[in-house]
Amino acid sequence: MQELFKTFELHSKSTVDDGMGGYTESWAKEKDISGVFDMMSPSSGASNAQKITEDATHVFLCEVDQDIKKGKRIIDGDDMFKIIYVDNPLNMDSHMEVYVKNDGD
Repeated sequence: MQELFKTFELHSKSTVDDGMGGYTESWAKEKDISGVFDMMSPSSGASNAQKITEDATHVFLCEVDQDIKKGKRIIDGDDMFKIIYVDNPLNMDSHMEVYVKNDGD
């Protein structure tokens, strides 16, 4: 499956003190990651899984990487995908299924 993988950017949000009692939030590249996207279909997964991932537009398949977490983003050129759920199927450490939502903002 490695030959199908493409390189993407993993972004995380940081907050910086603005010096006036507030803060600013910004997204920044954390690192490059490799994987492949697959579009979700309405009938994908079991009923409990559907509740967790109902907002997902795609699933990102990749090697196990502890830096990939809910709340971060995966960037593919002009496309931005918000990570909404991360699964390591059966905790076998063979791959991760990262459920994402196309987040064009």
